Parts: sequence; C-alpha cells; structure tokens
Amino acid sequence: MYYFIPAWFKNDERSFYNVAEPWYRDSKKIEFDDSINQIKMFENAGRAVELLILGYMPNLRSFLQRQELDETAYISIFDELQGIRLRGTRRIMINDLKFPADAEFVYTPFRIMVYHKEQIYAKIDIGALGELLTVTRPTKQYVFDDRGFLSSIFYTTAEGTPLRQEYLDLAGEVRFVEDLQSGKVQIAPAFLKNFKYSEYENIQALVTEKFSHFLQQVTNEDAFVLAAGGQRTKLALELINGPKIIMSYFTGRNKKLAPLQAEPVAKAYLAVADTKATADLIAPLYPAEKIKVVTPFDTRLRLGHSQRLAKDWLLFLVDEIAAQTLDQALSQILELMRQQPKLGLELGVFRKNGVNLHNLRAQILAKAPDFKVSLPDDKKEAENQLEEKKYAGEVHLF
Repeated sequence: MYYFIPAWFKNDERSFYNVAEPWYRDSKKIEFDDSINQIKMFENAGRAVELLILGYMPNLRSFLQRQELDETAYISIFDELQGIRLRGTRRIMINDLKFPADAEFVYTPFRIMVYHKEQIYAKIDIGALGELLTVTRPTKQYVFDDRGFLSSIFYTTAEGTPLRQEYLDLAGEVRFVEDLQSGKVQIAPAFLKNFKYSEYENIQALVTEKFSHFLQQVTNEDAFVLAAGGQRTKLALELINGPKIIMSYFTGRNKKLAPLQAEPVAKAYLAVADTKATADLIAPLYPAEKIKVVTPFDTRLRLGHSQRLAKDWLLFLVDEIAAQTLDQALSQILELMRQQPKLGLELGVFRKNGVNLHNLRAQILAKAPDFKVSLPDDKKEAENQLEEKKYAGEVHLF
C-alpha cells in the first residue's frame, strides 16, 4: 500500500486545521500540487493507494471531487478522533437548520444573511460546490462537514478573539475541546475510554496518539509518500520507522531550503522533485542517487496520438505573470509560431486575476494582425468561411 500524506493545510497559526473558504474568498492560486497528480499516476498504474489526512478537514470530499479524486480511498485521523464512521453524504438544506420562526432570509450574491427583529441573527456561507460550510453568529461559528452533519463549534469573544473549539460526533455530542488560548485539549468525560489521557498538551499530541495507533497496522511492504513541508510532515517523519518514506518536493510549496533543513530527512528512501531547480535546492539534503526529478504534469508518451493532430499546441498559463514579462513572452512565442506554421497557442487564465481576455486578444492582434485569436464565447464560423480565410497562426484564449 502507498499512503499519501499531502500538504493541503494553509493555516499557519493552526497547522492541523483546514476549513474551506467560502466560494467568494476562494484562493486565486491553482489548487493543483504534486500529491494530486502522483495519486492519479499510481491509481492509473494499478497500485493500491490511500490518502492519509492528519489534520481537521471537514470539506475533504468536496476538495477531492474538484480534483477528480473522489473515488480515492482515504483515512482521516480526525474521523477517528471524532468517532465518525460515515462514507455516504447527504446535502444539508437551509430548512434543516433551526432558526426563529419569524426569521427573514436575505440571499445576497455572496452569502445568506439571516435577520431577526431587524437585527443580524446569523451569516451562512456556502462552498464552491454549493455545500454548506459555516453558520456564523456573534460569538460562535457552526462548522459543517460536507457529508452532511455539524462537525464542530468555534467560540469567540464578542470582539472576535478565538476562545475554544468543540469537536462533535455524529450524534452531536462533544468528544473533545481545544482551548485556543492555551492550546490544551480536554477530552469529554463520556469518551475518556477512547483516549489514553483526559488532557493533552496540544492538538498535535492528540493526533500523535491516533497516528501512532494507525502505524501499528502498517508493514515494511508499505510506503509513505510525504509532501515535504509543514508540521504534519515533520510529525510523520518522526513517527514512521519501518516502511519506506518518499519525500515529494513541489515548487509551489518548497521555495527555500531553510525550512527543509529542520526535517529529519535522513529516513527518506527517495526524494522526488518536480523540477530541476527544486532538485538543485534539495541537493544539500540528500545523496545525489536519492533525488529524482518527476514532473507533476502528465508527460507520458502516447504513441500515435500526436500524429492525429493537425497542429502542435503550446499551452501558456499567464496567471500572476507581470505585464512586461507577458508582453515579451508573447512577442517571442508569436515569432516562433510564424517560423513554425503547425504550432498553435492555447493561452489560459486560470483565475482571471484582473486579466481581461478581450484586452489580451487586442494585445496579440496588435503584434500579429494576421493571426486568428478566438475567445471562449466566440461563435464558430461557418465552414466555408474557415476555408476561404487563411490565417498565419491560431491562438485560443480561455
């Protein structure tokens, strides 16, 4: 079995906590990373794969669906901690929640506002797939799992200072409470039999207990693929002893060497880097024979596939590229396309980021007026028009 421990947690203050942002606060960065494609590669190769999620991630299923990994088996340490034994899902509707009978619901373009007696009673946030994320009241926030149940309750002062978080089971009973001031974790009396201690120094200590218990069932035939970086990686490296460990380094996550030196990487059987530059970065940490460069994009050769295409298409993603750099790159690419008529350009803006596709088309046409530059919503031209008009090159914007 190959166990993948990803680095999908972005909360620097709470390294084992990751609740999805509402759709309108969705990150402008691409969610893709090395773990996502590596899992797909192993599954396509017929290998036994399981995701191992060490942190609190109540929106895991929605994330996996967006990445086309919803069929991937997973083990969640927090499911074990909360006593969750549930694989199916159900959609929670607003009508399933209890509000005052005379409450008024106002549907804004961003969230649902609940008013009672002309005062804001609650704010309801929805995820990118339409799932219920949170219901926020003045001093508490209800966090919902995307499988259709209340997962935890986050308490604050009236000024918004975090106080504590209660983690619930499927019956809505509190299993344990995390004090967000001291960091200590208190086990509810009714569930002391499920844990070794009644109190833990922090949430990592609680995770360590369940993770150590899980590691008792793995064998030396198993392997762990760890996304390098973060507290969960360090914890895994400290606890895993027998099975092989493969460290995976990704440009979007590992840009500096200093944070990596603190990790006990000597245990690693292999280190995989996504680019030559990343491989050079981690070279001081590993013997040369342990470092392999494996691109996270699918570059496998498909014999006979490319020969069926009339053009070779160049994909160019322009997110977060400075205007001057983009202008220079376009000039070079368009000149290359003139030299190689069978080369086409697919120019994409994944998260818009203020980039106007119409302005981008005008910029390209100013450099190459004899090129065909099409937008996603352009109507297809009639076949006879395509035959009559000849273009020096073709660019698709998306």
